[in-house]
Order: sequence, then structure tokens, then C-alpha cells
Amino acid sequence: MHFILVTYGFNRKKQERWKRFLSHFPTSTSLVVENGDFYPHAEFDIIQGSNVQYEFSGYREGLTAVNSLPEITIVVNDTLFSHHWEWGWARLTQFSQALPSGIYGDYRCEPIFWNGKPLQIFASWYFILRGSHAQSEFLRYLDDVIESFEVPLHFEGYQEYLAHYLQGNMVHGYTKSQKKPANRSLAMKMKCIHAEHRLGRLLDASGWVVPFPHWTYRWLHWVDRFLSFRTRTFNVLGLVRTP
Repeated sequence: MHFILVTYGFNRKKQERWKRFLSHFPTSTSLVVENGDFYPHAEFDIIQGSNVQYEFSGYREGLTAVNSLPEITIVVNDTLFSHHWEWGWARLTQFSQALPSGIYGDYRCEPIFWNGKPLQIFASWYFILRGSHAQSEFLRYLDDVIESFEVPLHFEGYQEYLAHYLQGNMVHGYTKSQKKPANRSLAMKMKCIHAEHRLGRLLDASGWVVPFPHWTYRWLHWVDRFLSFRTRTFNVLGLVRTP
């Protein structure tokens, strides 16, 4: 099993949490792709990411950094440390070793139809790639998404859906909406949303997007929702949390 962590601002705290996460996988290998300033005290293999397409270019750079990927490869970004239940996702990832070949992730069915079909995606922070075919297919779709990264996504009802999502509230939508992000931050977020949805549609069209087939996944969503609520509360109160 091989882990690729894409991060922006790898530091001592993230390193300790990454160590704790990987302690559940004592025989695994890992690689950190640093999209920000290079951390000089890393205790893991680390490469400099370009950050051109944010986590999406980081995933590609991490996946192509080795000649041959192990049978199970997990790509994840550092929102693991701020938005998700680390222990729970580690346990779920352990269960993935019993799954058949395929692409697995954090399933979402968005409240919007694209050409008459629901927009089913994997949230772009976490993917399990099991088998060489799944890995090559994921890379192929990732290349398509990166190539169109600067092109806005348009289809009927999509702009209204995005406006509602970005407005957010204490329960749903963009976690930073209450902070009124600067134009540059919002533009970056929009590109990542478009890329996430493009990638999800490509995977779904090939039959890859299905809910994780394990009961633990349902419990994870409840905990993640609580953590999301906590993040929104901090944003409303103007408090700063360092992941």
C-alpha cells in the first residue's frame, strides 16, 4: 500500500498527524507532495509540487513520481487534518484491502442534474486506486481535467447551484463562505470545484462512482459533518485554526 499526501504548508503539526495516520499501515510506503514552501525537517520522502492546478496537479505529480505503483495506492490532500475524522478514514482505508479492483472515494450526489443525470462525484480530497487499470484510468481522467482546468464549466442550472453552494450556511455549502473570501481565493475555489465535478462526471460515465461498500462509511459522514460544522462555527466567530 502506497500513500500520496498533497499538502500546502507541510509543517511539524501536519507531520505528526501524518505519522499518526500512517501508523495504522506499518508496511506502507508514502510520498508527500509539497505545493507550498518546502519543509526542511520532513521525515518522509517529499517532492516539490508545482501547484499549477492545486491538488490536481499534485496528485498527478505524486502518481508519476514512481516507476511502478503498488496494487493499492491512496491519494489524499491535507484537508484530512482539518475537515475529516482521521482515525475513521484510516480504519476505512484498512478495509479497502479486501475490496476488488476499482476506484473508491468519498461519495457525493450533488443536488444538480447534468444533461439529465445526477452529478455523482467523489470529493476530490481522497481516492483509493486499487489495481493498475484503475490507476491508469484515474491518471487519464486527471489529465483531461488538468487540460481543461482554466475553462469554466457551464450547463443548465449550474451557476445557480454554485451560487447557493458558495453562499453556504452553518450546515451546508462552502465552509469559508462566512468569511467572504478574497477574489483570488474564490477564483481558486471555483476552478477546483469545476475540476472536481469534471473528474466526477468522467469517473461516473465509466461506472467508477459508487458509494463505498462498507457500513463504516455511513458513520464517517456523521463525524465529518460535525467537524465541518465546527469549522463553520470558527469561521463565523472569526477564529483561526491551524491544521
